[in-house]
Amino acid sequence: MFLGVLLFMKGVSFIGDTTYLATLIQGLHFNAWTVVAVHYVAFAHLVGGLMILLGCLTRTASIAQLPIMIVAVFFTNLRNGFSYLNSELWLSVFVLIMLMVFSVIGSGGFSFDEFVKRNTPKRN
Repeated sequence: MFLGVLLFMKGVSFIGDTTYLATLIQGLHFNAWTVVAVHYVAFAHLVGGLMILLGCLTRTASIAQLPIMIVAVFFTNLRNGFSYLNSELWLSVFVLIMLMVFSVIGSGGFSFDEFVKRNTPKRN
């Protein structure tokens, strides 16, 4: 649930300050795709974070987040270097690892997916 809240809040912050996100993406030299990338990142964090929070299609939401977090870890945050002071890098690494775990394991026992699975009548 914490991961979902974290991603959702990051999406809200990106929506609130799209110029910051655009600056981050322009630094990666994706010039033609800057607008598309800004909207994809914000949308994926908002919707994907909410889906992970609720446990609804957790694997799909996690897989949609993986490319964003890979770019965040290996291209955006590594420019600041490996140090204990670079907390954004360590948070991104943590989120990337958790997304990989959720992509493999899926949602837990208290998720919306599990609730639907238990309460759906079986057909004969």
